[in-house]
Amino acid sequence: MQKKKLGIIGGMGARAGMLLLKHVIEKSPAKTDQEFLEIVLHSNSAIPDRTRAILYNEPSPLPELLRSVELLNAQQVDLIVSACVTSYYYYEAMQHHSRALLLHPVRLVAQHILATYGRHAKVGILATSGTIRTRLFQTALEQEGIAYVVLPPTLQEEGFMQSVYMENGLKSAVICQEAKDRFFSCIRYLKEQRADVVIGGCTEVAIMADEVAASMPLINVLEVLAQEIVEQSYQELLVPSLAY
Repeated sequence: MQKKKLGIIGGMGARAGMLLLKHVIEKSPAKTDQEFLEIVLHSNSAIPDRTRAILYNEPSPLPELLRSVELLNAQQVDLIVSACVTSYYYYEAMQHHSRALLLHPVRLVAQHILATYGRHAKVGILATSGTIRTRLFQTALEQEGIAYVVLPPTLQEEGFMQSVYMENGLKSAVICQEAKDRFFSCIRYLKEQRADVVIGGCTEVAIMADEVAASMPLINVLEVLAQEIVEQSYQELLVPSLAY
């Protein structure tokens, strides 16, 4: 079986890279140990916060992202992915330094929505303020003619961002009930705005995927990315994705 060698940039937060790895394994067609992909995961906890860099001109994550890319280049991987959606703000620089193809989950998600729900669906976007401000998902959806709704600024900060970054928030080892309550206030708003489906545009949303799916359809960015990884990896030759 011809397969690719995968490199994952993780550590943003710590769970995201492991969740992506889990989805890749679960979606793989492997029947034996030897048929699974060879995967190199760099859980780079030294990468500065992406949103704070974008919004407040704090230290850029790019040098550490590129350090991860170079480490994966040295391992001669065929594909590279980042487990943080906001990091794709730096996509062009990362791809420029990568010897491997860097998959772009934002473009993949937009195509997935178009294929699964069509252009008449209304999409709610749950993402960090950095991702919202840089319009990564909005631009991709607009290019496909898909309507969307984002959180109002106060709820974006006090609801979603607090649920992720507060003490014992979604980035923490132990998640408190208040973080979950703040998170689900955002879900309720998107339902009130008649969103048909929600994009989990921050990989921390994947932590709450099962609970969200009980109330409304959720597109787990990590699952979409994992599916593309598997489709690209178990082929004789790399077939360029429609996302490029």
